[in-house]
Amino acid sequence: MDSSPMTLFGYFNERVKANLHLVVAMSPIGDTFGTRLRMFPSLINCCTIDWFTAWPDDALEMVATSLLQETKLEASLLAHCVTVCKYFHHSIDDLAHRYVTGLEKLKEAKLLITELQEELKLLQPRLVETSANTEALMIKIEQDTIQVERKQELVAADEAVANKKFADAQAIKDDCEKELAKAVPALNAATDALNTLKQDDIRVVKAMKNPPSGVKL
Repeated sequence: MDSSPMTLFGYFNERVKANLHLVVAMSPIGDTFGTRLRMFPSLINCCTIDWFTAWPDDALEMVATSLLQETKLEASLLAHCVTVCKYFHHSIDDLAHRYVTGLEKLKEAKLLITELQEELKLLQPRLVETSANTEALMIKIEQDTIQVERKQELVAADEAVANKKFADAQAIKDDCEKELAKAVPALNAATDALNTLKQDDIRVVKAMKNPPSGVKL
């Protein structure tokens, strides 16, 4: 047999291929399993795949009964222990499923947070610009408010002057109405007296050479 290094290395490889066996255990839950199969097709093409599904209840009972028989428990107590073992197994499976699901949710949340952080970085210049525009708008609103307040003060002053003039005019009107109220009875009396005059009374007045002062115009 050739004892050169290349020959020995080839013999070593043949022995490894013939006798070395590797076991790769992976969970099909989530997207990781599919990603690994796409990245490493040899896992399907060059491996023997054994699918291990959930344990049925009868298999769990057989395993638990077989392992607990060495304890020499009573039949009733043994049955209870088998039931407890089944409960533990199902509980662990449920917790493992929740754990894996929680990890997937955390991974999705991490990716979402990363995307949001990138969006915030892109929006940062726009946010700064919007903040500056808002600050400038607030300054303008403050200046406009000052001008409006000044105009309101002027309008209030004009309104006060107008109210005073209206009050003065109202006072004059009230005085005129009072004087008119005093003159109306005399006017009515004169009108009534004028209505009582006759044509003969007018002739008598005309015939007077020197009429009394009350008759003179």
